[in-house]
Amino acid sequence: MDVLKAIHSSSIVFGLYFVALLFLVQTLWSLVYLVRPEASARAFLFYNRILSVLIGIFTLSGVALALKTPIATPGLKPGDSIVCGTDACQPLDPSRNWEHWMYTSFMVLSLILVEVLLSGRFMERRVGARYLGLVAFFAFGAAIMVMRVVFLPGSTPGD
Repeated sequence: MDVLKAIHSSSIVFGLYFVALLFLVQTLWSLVYLVRPEASARAFLFYNRILSVLIGIFTLSGVALALKTPIATPGLKPGDSIVCGTDACQPLDPSRNWEHWMYTSFMVLSLILVEVLLSGRFMERRVGARYLGLVAFFAFGAAIMVMRVVFLPGSTPGD
């Protein structure tokens, strides 16, 4: 249990901004396929798979913790969130848990959709490559929203 907490907490301490930055790089890289949809996607797919493994580790540790504990990243005092390590100590807001799950699932589904678009199974790869920018930008937005949910309290903090 402590290992899972350490993994999930590390995604907040150092990795949350890093994950959003990785999705931003993916978004900018996917814009190449708007201009040249016939360009090779091997490196892009490799990058997407590395990103999928990273998100998968953070997501699976969070899901495993959610089954056992009410909050995966408790703060220094009972009833406080992980943000207590900063100047502004925010109270826990369990009403935002559904948002955390929703935005995380959006990131995971976006990563899967990138694989589907570039595989050529449902549509021609050239056509799918044109939609990469939209899907990658959606994933970047979901990563930003996960950061917002973690660091800002909702309408009912402390309840």
